[in-house]
Amino acid sequence: MDKEATAMAEPEETLDDPTVADVFALGTLRLEAETFTSLGGFKAESLGGIASNGAGIRLPFGAEGAAPDASATASTAFAGASGTYAISVRYFDEGDGQAGLSLAVNGAAQASWTLDAVGMGWTPDSGNGRTYALSGVSLNTGDTITLTGTRDGEEYARVDYVEFIPESAALPEDPPPEDLPPVDPPPIDPPPVDPPPVDLPPADVQTLRLEAETFTSLGGFRAESLGGIASNGAGIRLPFGAEGAAPNASATASTAFTGASGTYAISVRYFDEGDGQAGLSLAVNGAAQASWTLDAVGMGWTPDSGNGRTYALSGVSLNTGDTITLTGTRDGEEYARVDYVEFIPESAALPEDPPPEDLPPVDPPPIDPPPVDPPPVDLPPADVQTLRLEAETFTSLGGFRAESLGGIASNGAGIRLPFGAEGAAPNASATASTAFTGASGTYAISVRYFDEGDGQAGLSLAVNGAAQASWTLDAVGMGWT
Repeated sequence: MDKEATAMAEPEETLDDPTVADVFALGTLRLEAETFTSLGGFKAESLGGIASNGAGIRLPFGAEGAAPDASATASTAFAGASGTYAISVRYFDEGDGQAGLSLAVNGAAQASWTLDAVGMGWTPDSGNGRTYALSGVSLNTGDTITLTGTRDGEEYARVDYVEFIPESAALPEDPPPEDLPPVDPPPIDPPPVDPPPVDLPPADVQTLRLEAETFTSLGGFRAESLGGIASNGAGIRLPFGAEGAAPNASATASTAFTGASGTYAISVRYFDEGDGQAGLSLAVNGAAQASWTLDAVGMGWTPDSGNGRTYALSGVSLNTGDTITLTGTRDGEEYARVDYVEFIPESAALPEDPPPEDLPPVDPPPIDPPPVDPPPVDLPPADVQTLRLEAETFTSLGGFRAESLGGIASNGAGIRLPFGAEGAAPNASATASTAFTGASGTYAISVRYFDEGDGQAGLSLAVNGAAQASWTLDAVGMGWT
């Protein structure tokens, strides 16, 4: 079975029925591999920040007495509620062997796959973390979950965790109806009155994802299999030179927008390798919306989960049936690979209200009661929205410098401390500041930053001078850009 890297969110509660709510309240269950009841030949190892609990399991090294094709089976009991689950296994797929993993429930095989990535280094890191997913697995509380790994070459079948996402669960039977005492006198049902027909409001506009390989016309692009690193297992690219394409060949794929008319944010998921500077652009009905260069460095020469990127733009007005075009230009050995284009509704055009109908008068006419001044009512606060403040737009950069970051940053830019060549000391510091423009309230705050491997810089956050958090950028083996 091919491995997948499908991100799966926890199910959302959609009904008021408490039994259904109880199902979804179960939530996702994560079993850390290093906490399995029996490791059965696996060894626990520290993995730091690249693993969910800072640790995982692996097959023994040769120096620890293991054969080159050694295998091990870890097992534990399923502690969740009985039901049907999707299961995801988080593991590391290095490039120095083709180890194997398999999953079983009560001894019955559920899935097996090969860790066959190439060019992914010989140690576990954030770039070669993978997720294998399967669905529709029936589980009962107490079932035995077993995970078997087989070493190959210098790859040791490293596993971080196994996660169980409920798809359904056994619901308790409804209790028998209670015998209620009779009501005296019994209520009298009024004669039925046919209500006038009501037009239902339009359905909510949904996020729409158009997979690049399903565009109506690929116009010179080629579809290719991308396995677990792409949302549908595939994407598109410019042709290789061996397929007859020129080094600067271009192609334009197009399709019709099938969503509801409205204003959308658009995100394009693509791969930015390090062996060229290909170009991509997006247009609606021939009108250019955005263009950008795939200019990452040190990101390898093949598409992988480490060089996947998203280019985002907002405020694009779209009508059902509009033509979406995506143009790519090859550069060097970079082939403008694209996974999908996603449309996130910001607003939607709603139909106008119909004119009021002339209804026949009611006999006798209703009598309006005398007005009564209502007590003053405190209006609810306005809806609080997510607010993103781009660092390069802060009112004062206070020693930081703005720099272009292309498709790896949300607005194509960010800020940094000055380089030594710009006159900065090795331990220089800077403080950027701006005003919070959102509504008053309680917020979660997230800071998006880059943690390279060539130093241990520091960041801190304060509100009105009061420290909120500080942290060290201490990643290792993450490059120098």
